[in-house]
Amino acid sequence: MISTQEINFVAFHIDIDDEVLKEAQSIAKAVNNEKTENQLDLMLSSVKRYYPNASLYILTDQTSKVSENDNTKVIKYDLDKRYPILSRNKAWYEFLDRTENATIFLDSDILINDCFDELMATEFDIAFTFRNWKKWPINLGIIYIKNNTNNKAYNFFKEWYYQFLNLKDAQKVWGGDQDLIHEKFRNLDFSVGNQFEARFEDYQIKFLSCNEYNYSSEMNEPMLEYPSNTKVLHFKGARKKYMKKCWDKMNKECS
Repeated sequence: MISTQEINFVAFHIDIDDEVLKEAQSIAKAVNNEKTENQLDLMLSSVKRYYPNASLYILTDQTSKVSENDNTKVIKYDLDKRYPILSRNKAWYEFLDRTENATIFLDSDILINDCFDELMATEFDIAFTFRNWKKWPINLGIIYIKNNTNNKAYNFFKEWYYQFLNLKDAQKVWGGDQDLIHEKFRNLDFSVGNQFEARFEDYQIKFLSCNEYNYSSEMNEPMLEYPSNTKVLHFKGARKKYMKKCWDKMNKECS
């Protein structure tokens, strides 16, 4: 199904040096510094297949090399490349200050496999995806934002960023975003299998199953097969090597 909705799809990229990469890998071994340009091209192509009216953005810092074309707008912010994950949160909230449109923040190692108009037709402010994992049940590879009227989502992301500033430097390099979100929603039961909703302060939050809205295969397992209802494929870590193969397979099935 092809959507007619006009949604912002927003990726993030900054170039990081070997020292920052090493520190990030001390927290999450699967982090790598592969060239993301091909991944971004595949991801954006998959968005345009299902959302031809989407607006595409790449958020970055002032010096990283990011290609801009007729279909994608690059927005540069003043960011500190020593802290890539903190920088991403800053870019997110600053982007939301410029739009009230529905917005999807997504990693470059993602492929859109179907539109999610049914989700976006429901009432919520922000939607996160979750899996039953004790340390970081919420995965931030994709975030769905429905309501930024009167800067509502912007206020959530801005507060999240300013809380981030108080964390340790290592968390600002990697993992601090997950730590904070886990702390915010620590009283929720993520062992449930289906999506659910929760009221958090003034926000209506949806929690969506990763199997449908942010699917990854088990660690070290090939990622060429996926559930039939999966709308978003996330090629985290070692799974990245399957992204192009999977895209080719998707193209063949659609032809």
